[in-house]
Amino acid sequence: MEEHIPAVSGEKMTSRKHTMSIKNLIIIVFILILIVSVTSIAYLVFTRWHESAVETVARISDSINKQIHQQVTSFMDEPGKINEANHKLLRDGILDIQDTEKRERFFVGALRAFDEKIYSFSYGTADGYYYGARRNEAGVVQIMRNDASTGGNSWYYTVNTDRSAGEIATRLGQFDPRTRPWYHTAVQAGDVAFSPPYKHFVMDDLTISVAIPVYNSSGMLEGVMGTHMLLSGIGEFLVETAEPYKGDAIIVERESGLLIANSMGSPNFTARADGSLDRKHIDQVGDESLKQAFEMFTRSGQTHFSYLRDGKL
Repeated sequence: MEEHIPAVSGEKMTSRKHTMSIKNLIIIVFILILIVSVTSIAYLVFTRWHESAVETVARISDSINKQIHQQVTSFMDEPGKINEANHKLLRDGILDIQDTEKRERFFVGALRAFDEKIYSFSYGTADGYYYGARRNEAGVVQIMRNDASTGGNSWYYTVNTDRSAGEIATRLGQFDPRTRPWYHTAVQAGDVAFSPPYKHFVMDDLTISVAIPVYNSSGMLEGVMGTHMLLSGIGEFLVETAEPYKGDAIIVERESGLLIANSMGSPNFTARADGSLDRKHIDQVGDESLKQAFEMFTRSGQTHFSYLRDGKL
């Protein structure tokens, strides 16, 4: 009995091979389209996320900048208003600077009424005498006295309940207000003026003073009234403002790039052996991003721009 083996024609085999190739091609094309689609969607999502992140960061930064600007403006405006209001008492003879009791009650009461940002409120006479009130390291108000009775030295007194001078709390050395930057600045301006930052006579801190000259009816200089602020107070505010956002804030002099205050805990100056200051430049903060951002600002003059720190948003 003959066995019959079914034959498959070459034409059918060729057709099956072509059919399999087309299926594979369709699958490959579908996979490629899927990959392109997913990649495109991911790119769009990332792009929009990045744009949204940039916008969010910009809004937060702008909000912080406005908050810092408003606070610093308020910080700097208040002393000017204090001087404007109070120097008239001396100018018009309402307050007799030679009346020790009234003078010291006036300065103590005034300083207690001011914001704690104000370190001291004082009056330096054209004769080189110096009177006023200050807050010590613990924030306690003390009376300042420097005249013939103290031998030209600065003495600080505790304050009694009636705002008169109590016991001597601290005796310091010779001090002449006429040699201080705030006194010079006010006399040269002939009106309310801001001093450049300078090292405080007592505190280990930078100080800015707002001062106004006092003239008598003949136009002769009687002295200079000054309101003095420690710049460490601005630094503390910058820390409180920037820390919740894991950011940094820094204030520098526009022209020189010298530090005024910062939130990073970096010292704004170092003291030399002779007591003078070696103020730090923004280049010395140790943050390349801040340095380059400041350089970008000085080159372009723009007050709003984005900058990537270490390649990260």
